[in-house]
Amino acid sequence: MNYDARIEKIEHTFQGEAENWDRLTRRYQTRYDEMLGDLLIRTRVPKSARILDLGSGSGVLAEFLLERFPDSRVTLLDISSNMLEVASRRLSRFPGRASFVRGLFETMPEGPYDAVVSTLALHHLEGDDAKKQQYQRIFNALVPGGHFWQGEYALASHPDDSAHNEQAWADWLVEQGFSDDEVLELKERVRNNDRPATLTDHLRWLDEIGFTQVDCTWRYIKFAVFGGRKPL
Repeated sequence: MNYDARIEKIEHTFQGEAENWDRLTRRYQTRYDEMLGDLLIRTRVPKSARILDLGSGSGVLAEFLLERFPDSRVTLLDISSNMLEVASRRLSRFPGRASFVRGLFETMPEGPYDAVVSTLALHHLEGDDAKKQQYQRIFNALVPGGHFWQGEYALASHPDDSAHNEQAWADWLVEQGFSDDEVLELKERVRNNDRPATLTDHLRWLDEIGFTQVDCTWRYIKFAVFGGRKPL
């Protein structure tokens, strides 16, 4: 399946899941709220900050950011119009502080931004070069001293450990009440839709592009929070 066809399929999936995404993501993702909590801690911005949320989904993270930083403004970018509609309803209590853009990561709106954040999104990019190019776009869009942090699906350094993590995730899904057929369906979805990279590669790319204070601050099974800062 080529990149355009895969992205179209991903868009179709998220269009159908938008109304139930808050419930579904907590069933799919191990310790989802714990991951978001760490991501919020890492996001440091000045007063009246501009923040970009890449792959914003239903606006869960954006809502936390708008609450945590009362003078901030958040731009939400997502491929799914239905997700953005759900996010718009969620964030209606923050008039004038949230804007919504439907599009691909590669066409992210221009900055400058004090922070760029993302959750479970950039692993949909095709291949290492596409991910590195996206990190460069993020770096370019940040103000000096700006931060980039994401909660993401990342592979282990060795294939054996990645396979172990995938099985641990499948076992966790069973604990959440998924049937064996549903687990197989989700595994197939991951195989077809996702293009994850190793955590060590992600950290190395950020460092090579010029981010400082690059770190992984939270990890559980196959999900991690990591990022860095653009130098002053």
